[in-house]
Amino acid sequence: MLPRARQPLLTLSNNTGGITECDVSINNRLPLNNTRLLRSYSELDDRVRPLVLLIKSWAKNYGVCGAHLGNLSSYAWTIMVIHYLQLLKMLPALQTLAKQSVIIVDQDYWGHERKFDVSFLTAEEYLRESGTKFSNNAAQHFSLGELVYGFFRFFCQEYQWGNEVVSIRVPGRHAADPWFKLYGKIYPEPGIHVEDPIEL
Repeated sequence: MLPRARQPLLTLSNNTGGITECDVSINNRLPLNNTRLLRSYSELDDRVRPLVLLIKSWAKNYGVCGAHLGNLSSYAWTIMVIHYLQLLKMLPALQTLAKQSVIIVDQDYWGHERKFDVSFLTAEEYLRESGTKFSNNAAQHFSLGELVYGFFRFFCQEYQWGNEVVSIRVPGRHAADPWFKLYGKIYPEPGIHVEDPIEL
């Protein structure tokens, strides 16, 4: 249990089935929309889901996964993978392609009531409209192994730690907002900025 989390969270473990862990949260609607968004990305390319699972498994095995321990959350690792695939032009930015705005009212990080834009183009709509999967010629031939190597190479050698933001809402190589410098925690070394695509 994580009772002191911003939204109280309970992790259920199952040692007998295919799914080993499942997080349960009460009165928190934003994760439902995040899950739908991430599912749409996984439906656009058959390599997305296995790549995410591989990276998350690696992060858990090396003890660098788990926000309650001061590490990146499992969700942040997923966003990092999708961001990397967007930079390779393997995935589009589904939120920028949304046809209509869908707003829900919920509480923000500090407990204030706020409106959140949860609109995005679903994978089904995207594939129906484009007639093809979003992928450049070079990236569509990358194997899962090449994508894993590229992910680690990007975040170890190319990503600008402390300055750049990981965003699947507006993919690209963008500088982090000054908000992080004003309100973010001070660390002795450059950090990584991962934007929640819905709760900005």
